[in-house]
Amino acid sequence: MITSLRLRLIVGLLATLTTLSVLDSLWSYRDSYHETEEIFDAHLAQYARIVHNLLADALPRSGEPMLVWPAPLEAGAVGHPYERKLNFQVWQGERLAARSASARSDQPYGSLRAGFQNVRDTGSAWRVFTLPDPDHALTIQVAERGDVRGEMAEMIARRTLSKNLALVPLTAVLVAWLVSQGLAPLKTLVADIAARRPDRLDPLPLTGLPAELGPIIAAINELMARLDQALAQERRFTSDAAHELRTPLALVRLQIEGLNPLADEASRELAHQRLLRGIDRLSRTVSQMLQLARLEQAADQLTTAPVDLKSLLAAGVAELAPAALTKDQDLSLEMPAEACVLAHGRAEAIAIMLRNLLDNAIRYSPREGRIGVTLRMDEGHARLAVEDTGPGIPEALRERVWERFFRPPGMESPGSGLGLSIVRQVLELHRGTARTSPGKDGHGLRVEIRLPLR
Repeated sequence: MITSLRLRLIVGLLATLTTLSVLDSLWSYRDSYHETEEIFDAHLAQYARIVHNLLADALPRSGEPMLVWPAPLEAGAVGHPYERKLNFQVWQGERLAARSASARSDQPYGSLRAGFQNVRDTGSAWRVFTLPDPDHALTIQVAERGDVRGEMAEMIARRTLSKNLALVPLTAVLVAWLVSQGLAPLKTLVADIAARRPDRLDPLPLTGLPAELGPIIAAINELMARLDQALAQERRFTSDAAHELRTPLALVRLQIEGLNPLADEASRELAHQRLLRGIDRLSRTVSQMLQLARLEQAADQLTTAPVDLKSLLAAGVAELAPAALTKDQDLSLEMPAEACVLAHGRAEAIAIMLRNLLDNAIRYSPREGRIGVTLRMDEGHARLAVEDTGPGIPEALRERVWERFFRPPGMESPGSGLGLSIVRQVLELHRGTARTSPGKDGHGLRVEIRLPLR
């Protein structure tokens, strides 16, 4: 199997041109043979009329010897070899009155009916033309050997085919040159890509290239743009991790140092509790950062399928209900009786979004606070609202809470500022929207999510 595109084009073009050349030769042979037949038939008819004009009034009378036309001149003299293959007969009724020297002397070559006919005589094929002359009661028959026509057509076909075949080497050189010239931009493109450094991901130029390479260049540029975006996300994740994990790790170190065995029991217990809180904060930060990184980098790999929002929401509330109970919080859930299904959703991503919304509400609501979760449907959309009785967010900062690692000042509960960033990432995957507003009576925070069902 030929794997080289250049060699494949050259072989394919040469095979095609050679095939067309042979077909052209065969076509020329057929046309030449037909035209040769027509010309020879015309010559036969003309020869018969010449014989008629010469001999119609010069035939021997009845009882006189038959008139025999002299034999052609021998080779080396003026004449043509084909003369021996052209004969004539002149019949007066049943009597052969005249003939050429090499013509049959006993019977006609074929039927004496007017016109052309093909006959076989003594192993040879003959083309016969019969010309009647009613005025003189004559029938003139002219016969020509068939191999004359075959030799002529064969000579024409051989010359045509040999000419076409002789052009094949020149055609091969021209085809190879044209293919090399045509693929030169591709070689230039390969050299340009090979010469690039790994960190050079700017788009390849589209100018000066054949139109056929446009889609390939566009696809490569799109791939490099996605790769650049992935690398940027990786760099951002690394930078964020280095920045955000530095403080929790430093606090954990301080608390470990505070576990001095010489300190009193109360001091050790306080350091122990602070250490556990620091580890919890560190674990939560790492978990949320990994969730966000996965949503950014592997969103296309998440399975898309119908998603039952009611089941996911009930499972999320059940999972976080123990956390609400430890703070004596009132966690309520209100859902419609009918099914609420996203036609094309990513269940894992939506579950992460719901978990972060509920976790934020529980974390920032005070002890004995209230958290209400409501799911409704209207105008082809699912509307999910999570409302808490926490400190809320000032109106000037409500847009900034969707940014990474941003936490409004004055927040007492520990956190990383990633929860709503994760929610926003999931909404972008599902063409959803979100809006924040104060809770009931202007207290707390209400986050309302809107997702298209179709």
